[in-house]
Amino acid sequence: MEINSKIAELMGIIVGDGNITLKQGIKYRLIITGHSIDDKNYLTTYVSDLLYKLFKKKPTIWKHKNKNAIALAFHSKEIISYFVKDLGLVNGPKKDLKIPQLILESNKKIKSSFLRGFADTDFSVTFKKKQRKTHSYPVIHGYTNSLNLAKQIKKMLFEFDIKSNIYEKKMFLNGLKIGYQLDVYGRNNFSNWLTKIGFKNEKHTSKISIWRKHGHYLPKNR
Repeated sequence: MEINSKIAELMGIIVGDGNITLKQGIKYRLIITGHSIDDKNYLTTYVSDLLYKLFKKKPTIWKHKNKNAIALAFHSKEIISYFVKDLGLVNGPKKDLKIPQLILESNKKIKSSFLRGFADTDFSVTFKKKQRKTHSYPVIHGYTNSLNLAKQIKKMLFEFDIKSNIYEKKMFLNGLKIGYQLDVYGRNNFSNWLTKIGFKNEKHTSKISIWRKHGHYLPKNR
């Protein structure tokens, strides 16, 4: 089965911050969540438009009460079934999340679109001091509960000459929780990312624009 770059990007978005519920004959739903401020324009404009271009259907958008979160909801038996049965996206909890086989077997254009969608929702861009007086050293961070997914992302990034490192992260939140952080360090890797993958989320592109203009980016919370 062949897919185009827009479908691949949407698949990355769903793997990053989406949740699919498919209960045969009962519920067919996709929810994509993000920060109510940082991700608002990206979700309500870019992702919403992407869904409409692909399926001629607009999602429902709402802000969670008492939370800094915004959500897009998309209901369709036909489309949700397509996501799960044809594209290989995960239905339900993401405990053993993996990159769909369809993406792994695709060309680099499809893979770059998937990575962009995934990073726009699930990664952050920061600039460290690293022996300088200004925050000019670029770092891209990603986090996942799935070691399998982290390893697949690392391997796929290497196809684009982007080196990354995986670290185990232990957190205590209602008990011990183990996750995995994937970091991309340095100007060469950052340049390759921007050239070969890129970003569409304004929370990333706005930082990068300031960094390009001034040579550094001052964090909001220091």
